[in-house]
Amino acid sequence: MKGTKETINAIKAGYSYFYCQTYEMNRTVENLFEELKTFSENSSLFNEVKVWDLSINEDPEEVINWLREPGVIVIAKNWNWFLLDDYNKPEKQNCSFLQRNSDLFTSKENRNVLIIVGDGPMEDTVPAMLKKEFQGIEFELPKEEEIREVLNFIIESVRDNPKFEEPSEEQKKQLVDAAKGMTKTEIKNAYSFSLVKTEGKLDPKIIAKLRAKEVENTAGLKIIETDQDFNTLRGYENLKKFTITTINHPLSKGILLLGPAGTGKTHFSRCLGNESGKILFELEVAELFSALVGSSEERVKKAIEIIIANAPCIVLIDELEKALAGVGGGGSNDGGTTKRALAQLLKFMSDTEKRKGVYIIATCNDISQLPPEWIRAGRWDSAPFFIDLPSSEEKADILKLYQEKYGVNSKPNMEGWTGAEIESCCRIASMMETSTKEASNFIVPVSKTMETEITNLRKWAKGRTITSSIISKTKTTNRSIEI
Repeated sequence: MKGTKETINAIKAGYSYFYCQTYEMNRTVENLFEELKTFSENSSLFNEVKVWDLSINEDPEEVINWLREPGVIVIAKNWNWFLLDDYNKPEKQNCSFLQRNSDLFTSKENRNVLIIVGDGPMEDTVPAMLKKEFQGIEFELPKEEEIREVLNFIIESVRDNPKFEEPSEEQKKQLVDAAKGMTKTEIKNAYSFSLVKTEGKLDPKIIAKLRAKEVENTAGLKIIETDQDFNTLRGYENLKKFTITTINHPLSKGILLLGPAGTGKTHFSRCLGNESGKILFELEVAELFSALVGSSEERVKKAIEIIIANAPCIVLIDELEKALAGVGGGGSNDGGTTKRALAQLLKFMSDTEKRKGVYIIATCNDISQLPPEWIRAGRWDSAPFFIDLPSSEEKADILKLYQEKYGVNSKPNMEGWTGAEIESCCRIASMMETSTKEASNFIVPVSKTMETEITNLRKWAKGRTITSSIISKTKTTNRSIEI
């Protein structure tokens, strides 16, 4: 269940034991206390809301004593520590008390509620004998309204400082957007750091950099920054039109890009981020997996929380088939951790309401390696877009642009080359101070090294995919260009 309101509804329905995992202990306890205090004051079943904190209440048995009196809601910080003994076995006295009284605490005569707030997942912290008695609570990262409250508090606290520069309304919006995905504490620290670093100015760029640093601490997730947009991209006419037309629609989900390596699938995704004005995340699925049972699911959960907090945004999953290697065939030997984590990710992708504003782009070089549930109808906004090698006209255009960029000349034989290989040739020519024709001796195009795979990929794509570019009169293949 999400947040305090759903918790109150569950309490009204008769639930007595809750576990809340949070990355912000004080903020969560404060929110719970304020809302539950108001609720108890207007309820005939509850008399008091108490908070147990080890730094104040040294005896963990005090929680048990409080629960012996009817009509009490207890919020216990990290009390899950006292549900397990030193050998990670259920602590008999506390666990037995909760188990014995679970039915009693749901009665009208003896209504009591225990809410344990901890920083670990419920799977690891609540003993198996009590799991069926506990309901999980989730608190999302601060939304725009709460971030703006923090910003206004910071502004008011420094307004009398003569060095302080009051941000405009547009700058305030930028400051709020730049802080999305951080905890309340991290947001306060980021705004304060900006004021100190600039001697009185709240700079959205500084906040964004601090956010990126915090995001990098989340396994499998990073923010991609680039100054490239569709002006640096040729071809892709169908793909550009489709994505720009649909990306802001509330029903939009995302797209799957299929094609040989080097044809610009990742580059297109990065350009779309700038073109649409949305923050771009790259999700490294392989980094989410861990040998520890439960850790992968926890990593996926945290990554999803940050993504949701930053909506509207774009999420890039590059080379999806490599990330899912072995999953489709059931070959995982990690006790099912990988499959559970991926199922969690799939569930998020299917939840239209939860992922509202999250546009997912997945790239793929070999679609035959993808499990069917990842390419079924309805998973994406359309059938896969196929991105093939550029046409001769487009290759000439790419060469001209890269020759200007690297200050080189001459025309190499570019048969079967991708845009990435053309850039590589020009870069080599610049480093060796020679012509691109000479530098081409160091290029072996992927169309040769993977000729069989590309041929098979084209056969599969025919009739099953959408062309990414407009087909010219002189060439009948799909084309795309990376510049």
